[in-house]
Amino acid sequence: MIMRIPLANQAGASAISQIATVPTGTNKSTLAFMHQMRGALPSYDSALGVKVTDDAGTQTPLEKKTPAGDWALQWLDMSAWAGKTVTITIELAQAAGAPYAEAWLDAVSLGEWNTPVLTQVTPAKLPVSQSGTPITLTGLNFIAPPSVKLGNILLSDVQFVDETTVRATVPAGTLPGLYDVTIINPGGQSATCAGAVQIGERTVMPIVLR
Repeated sequence: MIMRIPLANQAGASAISQIATVPTGTNKSTLAFMHQMRGALPSYDSALGVKVTDDAGTQTPLEKKTPAGDWALQWLDMSAWAGKTVTITIELAQAAGAPYAEAWLDAVSLGEWNTPVLTQVTPAKLPVSQSGTPITLTGLNFIAPPSVKLGNILLSDVQFVDETTVRATVPAGTLPGLYDVTIINPGGQSATCAGAVQIGERTVMPIVLR
């Protein structure tokens, strides 16, 4: 779907709305959509926003002013409205004097969010002598009890701290190498951080041509 403001330099808005009942008894009811946005410059206060209206009134829990030149995923935690019937409005607002603004939307959905997001693993480097020490996974939407893999090795000592932090232990005797780290939620949804942990040193051998 394309949302456009008809004329440049004029204040206006283009919006779509849908009445929906937010699921209850699920993990993080979430509104998600793919989008592109052009012309909505922060200096002009033009923005793409999400409004949620219920019996208590209207809130704007999401407002995005930075243009997305390529397709990007946007999501909004709807847990505060779990079990309620609400009107969800996605609105592109253009400020007076602003350039022509437009946005593309695709794959708009409202449902349960079960997929983890893995953003960092620390420490990123371990000497061989320190295998058998804990690593910390940081991200979003970790669900207890998660599983953690170091490359193809399923780690047995996994500690769920909260939805953003999990700790796991690298087994003693793990061979040197560069390892991906994967976290898996109970439903099977996973996220991988490629080359997140290096054990030992890497050596680059020069190639001699004769």
